[in-house]
Amino acid sequence: MVAGGSTKWVQTHIHADIDAAIFELKQYSFQIIAADISEISEDYRAIDYTGPTTLLLGSERDGLSAHARSLADRHVHVPMRGLVSSLNVSVACALILFEAARQREQAGMYRQRQLDSETFARTLFEWCYPDVARRCRDKSLPYPDLNSDGCMVDNPLAEPSESATPQGT
Repeated sequence: MVAGGSTKWVQTHIHADIDAAIFELKQYSFQIIAADISEISEDYRAIDYTGPTTLLLGSERDGLSAHARSLADRHVHVPMRGLVSSLNVSVACALILFEAARQREQAGMYRQRQLDSETFARTLFEWCYPDVARRCRDKSLPYPDLNSDGCMVDNPLAEPSESATPQGT
């Protein structure tokens, strides 16, 4: 699931079941990491997260299903001390994702843009102008170019009088 406010930042794909989802991810060479406390799980910091990675998280009460665990390439856990045996799933997820971001930063993956120019321009436009982007898609119109300040060069949805440049006197 994706929280309502995150949908503009997170692209989702719906699959019939976990097998179909994992199959598709494997086609794109993703490693599948299960957050799971078990005899075979490793410290979450021992994994290389610099390649395409998917993190499987289970519910707080039941964890991952046995089938989901069997589909993972590796299993990780957050080492605990004291009487507590596990963390809240959102906290464990945050720690693992922070480690992935740390590794990627250290590897220089954030020094330059990873997206091709077309994907970057489309994503930037959709984030900056979600309503215009939706309306352009509905009308099968291309997204307008953005200038260096991120403003639309021309709004293809504007009425002719709105998009005309005012003449100076």
